[in-house]
Amino acid sequence: MPNIDWKSLGFGFTDVNCHIRYVWKDGKWGEGEFVKDPTITMHIGASCLHYGQECFE
Repeated sequence: MPNIDWKSLGFGFTDVNCHIRYVWKDGKWGEGEFVKDPTITMHIGASCLHYGQECFE
């Protein structure tokens, strides 16, 4: 891993060339895979998409 200037690291978006995706299936986590696509797949019923519900959690 390259040297990271931790003192100047902010909370803004930092573009990277990939991310690691793990999937929970059959009671265990998968091996993980490197994904170059910057998007994620999320279920339409994910509570984080429903602001009214999240306000009270």
